[in-house]
Amino acid sequence: MQRNHSLFRPPAEAYSLIIRIANGCPWNQCTFCGMYKGVQCSFQSLEEIEHSISMAWKEYPQARRVFLADGDVMALPFNKLNMMQPRLLSALRVIPIPGTELCDEEQSGRFNQLTEFQAVEELRTMVQGLELESTVFRANHSSNILPMEGRFPKDKGRLLAELDALLASGSLDPESPGPPPLSL
Repeated sequence: MQRNHSLFRPPAEAYSLIIRIANGCPWNQCTFCGMYKGVQCSFQSLEEIEHSISMAWKEYPQARRVFLADGDVMALPFNKLNMMQPRLLSALRVIPIPGTELCDEEQSGRFNQLTEFQAVEELRTMVQGLELESTVFRANHSSNILPMEGRFPKDKGRLLAELDALLASGSLDPESPGPPPLSL
């Protein structure tokens, strides 16, 4: 796997051990991001991922948080993500930020955000597809429509019920992304 490009550390992961299990980004066309331009996307095999995690554990046994990099690790098929059994998994919603190319594209009609209804449907599809044994799942960032947190597998049914209730409530805007969050 090519690894001669920068490894990006999200600010929230300042003290986390970062393990690269993917190279680049599978989409690599986001207009708000220039991080992986020119990097061909690839994912490690499950065996390589296990080896990387094992080696990192031996070298950094004091690590308490691990961040799996690069790009969009959530693009891994559910079966691979489920096999990895992360301890923490977070989901955020794309929100165009004023002054970014993505915001300009939205204003010109070249980009459309998911509607509130579609964003909750997408989150429900994600939660439904996860088969995790001991993972804290969070979608509690201000970008998310419904702040939620739970532990898999115990809270999966509750999370799905909350999402189903919101989808059935008629309170979600089916035509627009709704009001932007007050802060990101």
